[in-house]
Amino acid sequence: MGKMRDIFLKMTAFIRQYVGHICWALFCVTIMQQCMISSLRSELLKAKAGEIGDVSGAVESYVDPVVTANDTNNSNMGTILVVLGILILLSLAIVYVLYRLGKIKLPFVVSVTGKMWQDLQGRVVYTLTVKNSTRKQVEISDAMVEFMDTKKRRKFRMPVKDLPMTLQKGTSHSMTVSLMNLFMNNPDLRAMKALRVLVKVDGKEKHTLPQPYKMQ
Repeated sequence: MGKMRDIFLKMTAFIRQYVGHICWALFCVTIMQQCMISSLRSELLKAKAGEIGDVSGAVESYVDPVVTANDTNNSNMGTILVVLGILILLSLAIVYVLYRLGKIKLPFVVSVTGKMWQDLQGRVVYTLTVKNSTRKQVEISDAMVEFMDTKKRRKFRMPVKDLPMTLQKGTSHSMTVSLMNLFMNNPDLRAMKALRVLVKVDGKEKHTLPQPYKMQ
């Protein structure tokens, strides 16, 4: 279980670093899907042409051209459908990750994203952003920061002065909070591997993606 969590954290860090390349890959996947659809149409046309094509020598070889064309068509279609399925699943996975990172905006959802960073004075701070893309206002409350390691987790209430709050439809709100007191009062947090923030949206818990970090 610990190894899987480490792999997930490494993947998250990789995606954050190469999010531009991932967007380009998503574009390429879309183009490949269109090429596959065109190829499928071409195979279907060839199969139909084979059914009404030259039948000379059929008696000598005793091979039914219609059956042969259908077998080839079914085989090609099966391969194309498998490839299309893989590309579609890959596209959905990329869209989900980009949505969780706040790089794209999906309709009718409330997204929660965040990032830990250092200001000009060297203080460790965290910026939490909540986007309301639904058609109604939502209530945001109870922010918690969770520090994660391979063996344990620790949760603390996040001192966000803006919460609780009502977030109107089609709007977003960002909050920046200092984490210096948490690290000073709990030195063991420096050895943790990652952190995430959890908030309640209309009573339901939503959380950011885990952000790996390394304290000196």
